[in-house]
Amino acid sequence: MAKGLKMTRAFKGGHLLEIENLSKDDNGRIFCEDSKCRTHIEYNSGYPIKATNTVVAPYLKLAKGREHSDNCKNSISGAVKIFVSESSDIEDVPNIFESKADGTFILRLNLLDQSKSDLDKLVDKNSNSDSVEPKVGKDYVKTEKRLSSYCKSATGIARIRSLIQESSDAKELEALIKIEFKNQQVEWKDFFYDDARYHVLHNRIARGKIEHPVAIRVTAKQTRTSTNTTHPVSTQCYSETKDGINYIPWLNIHRDLEDIELTSGNAYIVLGHVTSSHKGQFKGLNFKIGNKKQIARE
Repeated sequence: MAKGLKMTRAFKGGHLLEIENLSKDDNGRIFCEDSKCRTHIEYNSGYPIKATNTVVAPYLKLAKGREHSDNCKNSISGAVKIFVSESSDIEDVPNIFESKADGTFILRLNLLDQSKSDLDKLVDKNSNSDSVEPKVGKDYVKTEKRLSSYCKSATGIARIRSLIQESSDAKELEALIKIEFKNQQVEWKDFFYDDARYHVLHNRIARGKIEHPVAIRVTAKQTRTSTNTTHPVSTQCYSETKDGINYIPWLNIHRDLEDIELTSGNAYIVLGHVTSSHKGQFKGLNFKIGNKKQIARE
């Protein structure tokens, strides 16, 4: 029986309440927020993640023996279908999701690379022109919006994966979403990496096995400035320690995204191409963030 997603709102006494206004004392009296469901749910205090020495914040989950209705937005299938339906095409550009006759969806990661390449060409064109207003024009706006939509779609699906209550239930998501990159199938385990699999990602990069964008769950630790003019701000995330080696995700923020603020201790889902670095016992996983939709709060 699928357990559904971690939740942060509940229906109680005729009102929707945020988790900050709930506690374990409410168990037995709180229900799923979706009006089509309203099954019993319960408060969970959260738990520590040993791999990165961080903590999962309190969340709401299904009460024992309960199950979401099929179309509930907090069930796995319901969350996927709602999210895919909301990821609409932009100006006749093909959607990143391809719907199949059997009810599954293909997540086409290659569209991210195509859109990023087009945007880079437009940026280069603007930088080499005499225009006093760079980064303008219909083509630029269209391409930037398209890239934002693709980033949001891929990051959102990864966020759904991160919110699945039990890893055994991830198979339901894997059955609904097939991932494709350059006409090749990508397995979920090669796309999404949680706190205990940073070392796996680093090793795959070292072997030249990662060509496609990946999604990763991170917890922000501290933000630093650097002398890099293109990516002057970097957020260091909590590392996974494995066999005496620290695997550290770094989010290198583009200078045009100064409004991005990542709060220490908060968990995020990050999408992007990743490169590796190695200095002594520290191994870095380095992401370049050029679009704010590459990051989503878990």
